[in-house]
Amino acid sequence: MAFTYLGSQLAGNTKRQNGRAMASRPRANGPTIMVTALLSLACFSSVSEAGPQVRNDNPQPPADVEPHTPLIYYPLNPRREGDAGDADRVIPEDLLRQFMEYHTAMRYEDAAELALQLVEVAPDRPMVHYNLACVMGRLGRNQEALAALEKAIDCGWRNRRHMIIEPDLATVRRSDEFASLLIRMQQLSRAERMESRPLRAEPVEEIRAELVRQVPEWLDSYHVPGAAVAVVRDGQVAWTGAFGLLDDPEGEAMSADALFQLSAPLHLLAMVAALQQEAEGNVDLPHLLAQAAELNGIDRRSARSPAVIRPVAHGSGSVAYLLPYPDRDRRRKGPSRWPAGGRSFGFGDSSMTYTVLYLAVEMASEEDFSRYCRRNILTPLGMTDTVFEAPKEEEPPRLAVGHSRLGTPTEPLPVVAGKTAMICTTAGDLGQLVASLMSGPSSPIPVLDQDELERVGSLQEALPGGLGLAFRIRQTPYGRCVDMTGNANGVGCLVRFYPRRGVGTVVLFNSETGLEAARRIAHLALGGEG
Repeated sequence: MAFTYLGSQLAGNTKRQNGRAMASRPRANGPTIMVTALLSLACFSSVSEAGPQVRNDNPQPPADVEPHTPLIYYPLNPRREGDAGDADRVIPEDLLRQFMEYHTAMRYEDAAELALQLVEVAPDRPMVHYNLACVMGRLGRNQEALAALEKAIDCGWRNRRHMIIEPDLATVRRSDEFASLLIRMQQLSRAERMESRPLRAEPVEEIRAELVRQVPEWLDSYHVPGAAVAVVRDGQVAWTGAFGLLDDPEGEAMSADALFQLSAPLHLLAMVAALQQEAEGNVDLPHLLAQAAELNGIDRRSARSPAVIRPVAHGSGSVAYLLPYPDRDRRRKGPSRWPAGGRSFGFGDSSMTYTVLYLAVEMASEEDFSRYCRRNILTPLGMTDTVFEAPKEEEPPRLAVGHSRLGTPTEPLPVVAGKTAMICTTAGDLGQLVASLMSGPSSPIPVLDQDELERVGSLQEALPGGLGLAFRIRQTPYGRCVDMTGNANGVGCLVRFYPRRGVGTVVLFNSETGLEAARRIAHLALGGEG
């Protein structure tokens, strides 16, 4: 099947414990602080943009594949609040789970009935038609399978790879009609491809008018209720705007100051905070990143084994030890003391690098990461709407509601003060952060200048698997480009900026399917590579 539900725990809802080691504050010329933490990887839970696991004995996927649709879908936790009259409301995620259970049990007749129900409740979603095609293929009803595939393509299905290696479609692939569908889908993908073009220099008002004309169509095509956008020019937020709805189908209109619950911006904040501490001589950023890469490579099954508690050589000649992170209640003041048997903890974010960076900042500054960011980054930049705490209920509401790939509104994730798994922010605030990273000596925070980008970019290329952060730095014909993407619980972001050119854009959206629309919005607003 194209979309598989694995396990009872939903992605993105992993609980975690949090603690901080207390270290003596380093003297100005003291030794570099290294994070001495080994985090348990056993509790990881993340949503994959393109998970490679499918049921196929020996797949040989083609090289020219459009990576639009993920191979594995983890249904999100749907919002179930409503009036008594909603008690009989059919929730697509419930049908999908039951469909997968029947399909896994090879009860294909029962699975076909549920696939048809899914088509009725979510007729505009490509995955429901694709799943119907798969089960019809299992039943040998090839013409119905082909009709369902054609409908899936009409609704936006572009995953050629999965159609080619899908075991459920083994008999369907023998037909000439299937080959024609592949050709048609490839033609559509080529027509939809964004071509590289020079960075835009037109007046912002002209770009705004183009966005107003084009964005509603993209939101509709990619099944996204709403989006908020910020455009950065010459190191300043030049324009912010909003499109669509805060919620779907009867929610408030999206506003430019809508709050989006995200995790990806924390990665950029952690890098900025680490740069601040590096400037003060408190951390060695290259070695922090190298240590994070090493921790990322530790096998989950051996994460708590004594074999991985070993010294790590540090460039300054000092030695740090990878030890279990101590429980907050057992920490002691004075020099860092790691109690024997101190416990490690699990967390919901898939990036060890972010965790190592924020722990380094906590140890160097002797304060929680959220407080550090508020005092040293958010307040100096005037990012007054960005909060780590859960926003209070407001009228009209400001918190964007996430939506699943099937269009179901999702339950907002709980945000607890002082925790560092999520942050609530606006397009304008993130635009201010981006602008400050490019504004030179006048910026109150460290600037990602070309030398810094070259250094971080080189580290990203040198370390196995890259930095593992939510952003990446790449060289383009228009200079270094920084991209940051993320999507959790049906709420996501795309941040893109070219530091040397002083231009960038922020796109926040409230659907699992929103990234492709966001890429098109960013390309229209900025130009550059597609």
